Amino acid sequence: MKGMPFAISRRIARRALGVSLLVAATASLLPAEQKLLLWEAKGERGKAYLFGSVHTAKEDMYPLNSAIEQAYKSADKLVVEVNMNAVDQQAISAKTMKLGVNFDGTTLADSLPAEELKALKTFCTERGLPFAALNIMKPWLAAMTLAIMEYQRQGYNFELGLDRHFLKQAKESGKEVVELESADFQLNMLASFSPELQTKFVVYSIRELDDVTDKVDALMSAWRNGDVAELEELMLDMGQSNDRELEPIHKAMFTDRNHAMEQKVAGMIEQGGTYFVVVGAGHLIGDEGVVNLLRQDGRFEVAQVQAQ
Repeated sequence: MKGMPFAISRRIARRALGVSLLVAATASLLPAEQKLLLWEAKGERGKAYLFGSVHTAKEDMYPLNSAIEQAYKSADKLVVEVNMNAVDQQAISAKTMKLGVNFDGTTLADSLPAEELKALKTFCTERGLPFAALNIMKPWLAAMTLAIMEYQRQGYNFELGLDRHFLKQAKESGKEVVELESADFQLNMLASFSPELQTKFVVYSIRELDDVTDKVDALMSAWRNGDVAELEELMLDMGQSNDRELEPIHKAMFTDRNHAMEQKVAGMIEQGGTYFVVVGAGHLIGDEGVVNLLRQDGRFEVAQVQAQ
């Protein structure tokens, strides 16, 4: 499309991957009696540490609690959703544009109800965001981009995310990295929703934008304290599962992926060795989170790790 903002699209392509329903947090030094979003799952042959990651953060979250770093150092392999160290950025940028941008002249505005379109334009004007860049996107990419832009406005940086923190260490030390998914898988999943469902997704996102700041602050506190119950409640409120029309999105982005992740992690533990698994915190919590699924498996002892 003539006038396509390629620089913006490439940046979005890099950062949209791995975003699991807008989870963002920061952390500071923790009292010794508090727990972390870190679990140890032990089997007869091996074990895995499961760490609830935040994909975007601030510098003051570091250094991480020593129990987290020790768990990583003890692991034979680092396991992540997507190994960004090995991603072909140009190929992913091209695929994101192919799947997420309208080249036929249709626009995001064409699919939005009048009230949401007005709200989105006002939101962009107030924050100095480029509505024209959003308007050429398909709804799924627009929804992800809105979240990314708002987090960046609040000072969060995807380069400081916890998965990238450990991927950097693995690259420097030569530790083997294992992917649970792939960049292609995540993009294909996001783009697979029907146009109607995508529109509902972006409408929901627009309606929630004004509340993002307060909710992120609450998430930060819950993550910092390892408060699983509070985090579950907050994410339920922020996520699609509280809207029956959007349940297919929640199922695809969380439930189905959680079951697939659990099967892969269980297989690793059974093979033997020690693994440090870093996935979005939203994948670990809840009845159908990876932690509870491993408990239900029956082959593993699973316990939340105390802060040091």
